[in-house]
Amino acid sequence: PVQVRIELLTDGQVIAREEGIVDAPGRFMAELDRKLGELAASASHPLVVRHFTSTRAIFAQEWNKALIYTKSNPEMAAECVTFAKKALQTLTERPEEFADERYLNGEREMVFSFIADDSTLQWYHFRLPAGYDPEKPVPSVVYLHGSGNPHPLHSVSGVFEPLSGPDPAWTEPVLRLAPWARGNYGYRDIAEADVMKSLSDAQRTVKVDKDRIYLMGHSLGGGGTWALALRYPDVWAAAAVSSGVTWFLPTGQGYGANASALPMLIWHGEADGSAANVQNAYDMQRELEAYGNKPEMRIIPGRGHDFLPPDHSSALKWLVGHQRRRPDKFSYKAAPGAPRGVWGVTMRLPRGGGLSNPSFTCEIEGNMVKISSEDVSRFSVKLGEGGLGLSGDVTVLVNGEQRYSGPAKDVEVGGDGGR
Repeated sequence: PVQVRIELLTDGQVIAREEGIVDAPGRFMAELDRKLGELAASASHPLVVRHFTSTRAIFAQEWNKALIYTKSNPEMAAECVTFAKKALQTLTERPEEFADERYLNGEREMVFSFIADDSTLQWYHFRLPAGYDPEKPVPSVVYLHGSGNPHPLHSVSGVFEPLSGPDPAWTEPVLRLAPWARGNYGYRDIAEADVMKSLSDAQRTVKVDKDRIYLMGHSLGGGGTWALALRYPDVWAAAAVSSGVTWFLPTGQGYGANASALPMLIWHGEADGSAANVQNAYDMQRELEAYGNKPEMRIIPGRGHDFLPPDHSSALKWLVGHQRRRPDKFSYKAAPGAPRGVWGVTMRLPRGGGLSNPSFTCEIEGNMVKISSEDVSRFSVKLGEGGLGLSGDVTVLVNGEQRYSGPAKDVEVGGDGGR
């Protein structure tokens, strides 16, 4: 800070004087950077160390971006300082709230950064359940946020808010993952990749129960939940869409077949006057039922776009009652940019592509695997662990022809001479 004195002179005489302190905005960023560095150095648990290191890197990144664009977008720099001041105040005034045990007991949320597919620094929110045991696999909810303040530090600085007691919406002992996913980007393209990379990173960080991973989101996040449920149906044990839209993966194009065996809850306020009106819920229901999936429908009379804590808690309770199971029959249609298969069965497309939405159906009868497709004749198949989960000798038929018989392992089948 700089002490400044301003004097108004008339004929050499001082007729008014004002004194004050002028702060350099960068001072708050520097003080916060120092504080976060100290907290990272003093933390004893690696998860907490990573949290403080991650938030420090994110604040530094956003401030450096603000300095570049300060003339064209001064509001961006001003917001950075506002968020830094707020975080610094709580860290300084309530240091006891940021002890390791607060994070390890699930009382406080952490932020973990990672390098995304486009080489940028991205992050997700991470909160352990109360009573977390690092030796036991933990059920997890990937929560997709709705639209909000687009400034990245709005997302990050929230983890430094003073504690206000348990969140009434989160009543189940689950690990919570909330990807930033580029803010209001819509969970498509690189934002979709961020969501899946966040989950992969969390799975490397703690023991996640791979058969109890749930997907949930509201509004913008509800639309993302709908799309990611159909694009990655073998990842989730169940999915819950609240006030979601179908824009990110339109109905009527056959993608509902992908989730024919995925338990889904669809919640919507009947009087929702937003762009996410209740017709979206009925469109989702119709799409799923066309392929034999009867979703849990909760249409709330008189309710608008609000998804209240009791609704959230009820949906969460419904989710955790499910466990992922590989169906004996499944179909998959690949949307643009989506994986080329599920449950370890992957379509091998010709070089140069040429197929925009290839699809296949797989039936499993005992240890016989039958794959059929009008688009593709060659497949990679994980017959054992990490795929179809079979053991012993397995026979694989592709479009009615036997292409493999032998131990349950990773195989390439189909095509010319495939075996």
